Amino acid sequence: MPELPEVECLAGYLRGQIIGLKIKKFISLSSRIIARQSIALKRLTNCQIVDVGRRGKYIILKLVSPNKLTNGELLIHLRMSGRLELCSSRKFFSKYHRFVIRFTSGRDLRLHDVRKFAKVAIVKSAEEVTAKLGVEPLSGDFKPALLSNLLSSSSKKIKTFLLDQSKIAGVGNIYADESLWRARINPLKKANLITADEARSLWEAIKSVLKKAIKNNGTDNGDRVVLDGLYQPAVYGRGGMPCGRCRKPIRRVVINQRSAHYCEYCQR
Repeated sequence: MPELPEVECLAGYLRGQIIGLKIKKFISLSSRIIARQSIALKRLTNCQIVDVGRRGKYIILKLVSPNKLTNGELLIHLRMSGRLELCSSRKFFSKYHRFVIRFTSGRDLRLHDVRKFAKVAIVKSAEEVTAKLGVEPLSGDFKPALLSNLLSSSSKKIKTFLLDQSKIAGVGNIYADESLWRARINPLKKANLITADEARSLWEAIKSVLKKAIKNNGTDNGDRVVLDGLYQPAVYGRGGMPCGRCRKPIRRVVINQRSAHYCEYCQR
């Protein structure tokens, strides 16, 4: 699943490609993709894209209509296997294309999703969807004291805690494992048992790992969800391989139905 770095890089790419384009029409090829709270698609025909942003794992397209009476924001969550394709409107459709934004310029922005897990919502304000999300880990609001307070109020295992989008937005399986390894914290440890020093180390690790991943265009898992990602995980997906610090084998366990990779020696 694309996480904060991959979504941030994709939003940056789209920002340079589609801002200023006018929407000719929306084409929905799967009713499962459209979130229930979406307003009528026809109301936003002829809108112009004026900005592309990100909140958590959501890509947000800001739309402005000619009369400014039907402005809205389009949110895309790629989930497990969704990916966005910018192509000519003349290109043949794949059976996995689920949603299309057709521009008057002759280009399409298409959502390709094999599993139909991705979601699209068109709302008046993104807050209608994103209000439940936690703090952005690369924002000025994310401070060591805030993280300590969040940790102290949870008895969940720290790996599970980091995946809770209502606490910290955008961190998923890959970067939770990477951050915990960098901070030398065992993923099985309960959040409320994390010390103040460990919380600061984790805070630093989360910010450092995410910034490095963004700089490297995220992680490419070979499934074409993220293309040209150059970030090389230290532990994620490396079960049985040697740890980059101590050379002991990396262990893979399942915590609440999610995999976790860590070094038993470095992360005691």
